[in-house]
Amino acid sequence: MGACGGWSHEDPVSGQIQSGLGHLRYFATHPYHIRRGVGRQLMERAEQQAREESTRRMSCPAGLNAVSFYESCGYRRMQNQEILIGNQIRYVIHLLEKEL
Repeated sequence: MGACGGWSHEDPVSGQIQSGLGHLRYFATHPYHIRRGVGRQLMERAEQQAREESTRRMSCPAGLNAVSFYESCGYRRMQNQEILIGNQIRYVIHLLEKEL
């Protein structure tokens, strides 16, 4: 498998649905397929499906290593959120959005 990912109407944290808002979920590209267009093709397909279901805006939480990919697809950073993993590890999530 070269890449995986999708989207949902449901917020991945709260499970709530907001009209017109979709959420990218679990996008990843295998290292052998990075920079070959596989992730972008998957993104385009997910966004097309979302538009077909009347989604007007997409939201995406991302680690720093993925931010440049999402920005190259037209997403923009909205805010950063720090989460605690276990009792000691702090991790920054970058929240991005795109108008479809």
